[in-house]
Amino acid sequence: MFKNIVLVFLTLIPFLGFSQSTKVVDSCGEPLAFATIEIPSKDTLVYTDIDGFFNLEVPENTEIIVSYISYEEKKVPYKKEDLIVLEEYVINL
Repeated sequence: MFKNIVLVFLTLIPFLGFSQSTKVVDSCGEPLAFATIEIPSKDTLVYTDIDGFFNLEVPENTEIIVSYISYEEKKVPYKKEDLIVLEEYVINL
């Protein structure tokens, strides 16, 4: 019985928020849910979760492109457990 409980707990660890990942936020610190993360070298797209987090299986310092509707696109080197801040795209009329 104890083995089953431990097995269930170990299975749920990734869903409990113990692992750290990179977060995308706006200039006020609010998470940007479903922001697009592009890895040009792998021709791959991933998206942030509802809390603005994402995790990649690429070496650190791989260039990524982060974008979100009405925010300026940003090219940055990927670093695990980093915070990426996007600025709003403003058009003066």
